[in-house]
Amino acid sequence: DVYKRQVVYSSTEVDFGEAAPRVWVIEPQDGADITSPFVVKMGHEGLILQGTRQTHKERYGHLHLLIDVPIPPEGEVIATDEQHLHYHNQQDETVLNLSPGQHTISLVFGTTGSRPWDPPVENTISVNVTGQQRIFIIEPSDTDIREFPFTVKAGSEGLDLSKGHFVVVMAAYAFPKEGQPVPVDEDHFHFETGATELEMDYKVGGHKMTLLFVDENNMMLPGPPLWDEMDIAIWKPVKLETMDVHVGGG
Repeated sequence: DVYKRQVVYSSTEVDFGEAAPRVWVIEPQDGADITSPFVVKMGHEGLILQGTRQTHKERYGHLHLLIDVPIPPEGEVIATDEQHLHYHNQQDETVLNLSPGQHTISLVFGTTGSRPWDPPVENTISVNVTGQQRIFIIEPSDTDIREFPFTVKAGSEGLDLSKGHFVVVMAAYAFPKEGQPVPVDEDHFHFETGATELEMDYKVGGHKMTLLFVDENNMMLPGPPLWDEMDIAIWKPVKLETMDVHVGGG
């Protein structure tokens, strides 16, 4: 996940006082009209977030987001799939990318074994996604690249391409530091403004190819980042030098 916050644990018991355990969705607001992707901020009180490998204690556990599904009964393990999202690393922020339409988002506090508490500690909101922004790699469709130069084709939805341009990043970590532009170098291939195709060449080997969209100053757009990625393998023929061999006669 994009956002992670670390928690320091103490060997002593925590005194919660009179604070009742509760969770709530800080952002977005219940009933909000939003565009996707969007940030979800999760609040909690009277609880301690911890990873799945920590010893089970009362009020210790981690957060879950359930999308358009009911909350399972107490004692039943929360599933792990695209509609049941687990935040084992103490995260209290994440990014969701939902299709246009009405959706319910349930924030559920679960035990270290991913079971809802009894009674449930949860908060459910509804949102209306009015539009979706996304970018995606159309080509190469084959992960093995054997022709050079090769063409990268980019697609988008809900995005004004005149406001920036695509960038293909051939690096282990594609995202720039906060407040910094996407570099222009041998590992960052920038499209022309409005263009959706780019011919490129790169070194032999296995690579993670990431597609980004940036503004005219090579900065990421405000809000959750737009990106797509795929793993590719670049193969190039090896040229063998020939030698004339003379065999002497007797």
